[in-house]
Amino acid sequence: MKKPFAEYRGTAYLDRIDPDQRKGLYAWQEILRLGQGTLVDGEYFINTQIYLCKETAKYIYSDYSPTTVNYKRGSRPFLDKIVESLGILKRCDFEKMLWLMRFIRDLPAARAWDLGVDAQNGGTEEELIQKRVSVCNETARLMVTLCQVAGLPARYVGHHIGGHGVTEIYVDRHWSYCDIQQGLFFLKKSGQLASTWEIWQKPAIIRQQPDWVRREIHPRFCRECDPYLVRERTFFHPKECTGIVNYFIVDHQKFDYARDWPMSKEDIRRCDELSAERDEVRRKFRMYKPGLYSAAEERKFFGIERKGGLHREVKKAERKK
Repeated sequence: MKKPFAEYRGTAYLDRIDPDQRKGLYAWQEILRLGQGTLVDGEYFINTQIYLCKETAKYIYSDYSPTTVNYKRGSRPFLDKIVESLGILKRCDFEKMLWLMRFIRDLPAARAWDLGVDAQNGGTEEELIQKRVSVCNETARLMVTLCQVAGLPARYVGHHIGGHGVTEIYVDRHWSYCDIQQGLFFLKKSGQLASTWEIWQKPAIIRQQPDWVRREIHPRFCRECDPYLVRERTFFHPKECTGIVNYFIVDHQKFDYARDWPMSKEDIRRCDELSAERDEVRRKFRMYKPGLYSAAEERKFFGIERKGGLHREVKKAERKK
């Protein structure tokens, strides 16, 4: 049976976007295929996601994802113990989300490569915890899984031209955006968490955060750039291609998790070429990425300048100096 909005799913979406978006999205798909292949983070995510846009938004926020969790406690005992150790099972939805985010955000106290582990070698969610996962798409998959263990529906969200993996979690009967790797979520003025679509429609939400929410951002992501600027000018850019994937813990036996083949020199070279092509698209769209622009361009296009390794905002009157 044909799925609703089939033309907005998987590779079919390439035919519905402009040539520059297509170039950037295709580059992401090919990089993922070369690096992940048939692993769960590869072909499954590419082929099953639905892209978020005005045509699909109503469906994505109503019928696309189940709002109940079909998980039997004891089927993933290691993950059960993690959730139990956090003491969140009897807490409210928001506290569950917050404590799980903090747990995963703070895992890479020692980065995977410092532990002698291949940071992008995939792995089950148990293995991701053991290797102190730091890669965005894997932290997002881990969050989706632990949320389901804790009784919270959750799904994967990918910003593909900008290049980042995050999640949406069903908190208090509302899909809510959460970047686990960096410790980012967004409150609306009502106090309710904002969804991906709500932020995209009203990006002013990004800056309207109380100090305690801003303090949840891990310091390592504030050193190179302003994480809110990256949201405004990249992940929620009007030309971004954002896909949403249903990934269910009860289906884990259906997937491959560990890559057992090395990338060839040719594959690595091709990934570098594709990354350069995606950077070309980012530059054309004026999407922000640290290191992609000269100091003069950062000042002109984004109103920022680097001082002692940190960014400061440049007043509009100063930008042309």
